[in-house]
Amino acid sequence: MGNTIQDTPGIHTKEAYVKAHAAATTTENNPIFVAPFACTIIGVTIIPQDDVTGADTDSTNLNIFKQATTPVEIGNYDLEEGNDLEAMTPYDFDVTETALNEDGVLYLQHEKVGDGLLVPELKAQVHFKAR
Repeated sequence: MGNTIQDTPGIHTKEAYVKAHAAATTTENNPIFVAPFACTIIGVTIIPQDDVTGADTDSTNLNIFKQATTPVEIGNYDLEEGNDLEAMTPYDFDVTETALNEDGVLYLQHEKVGDGLLVPELKAQVHFKAR
């Protein structure tokens, strides 16, 4: 057994709190993860505080980005008609496995569509393994 976290085999999870996003707010980015060591991102889960009912015209897209000179989107969930979030229910993003160097950053983007959509505060969980 190793003596540092990156020596410990298996999946690790870090959590971050993300503030609510008001419908009137422009697109904004919220950091959710800083890599403690070189790792591979294997999943992202969000748990909203309240329900969200998707809408086609005035909505918000939730995007997961790897910070870089040109940021790379690794997952998304568009809150369009029929795509809802239920309070206190985990939602797993379909993410592309992504390598991050130590101190690499992931952020959750609330992308405003039309007049936007209120997204409540939520917990983000990033699942990763050493590489």
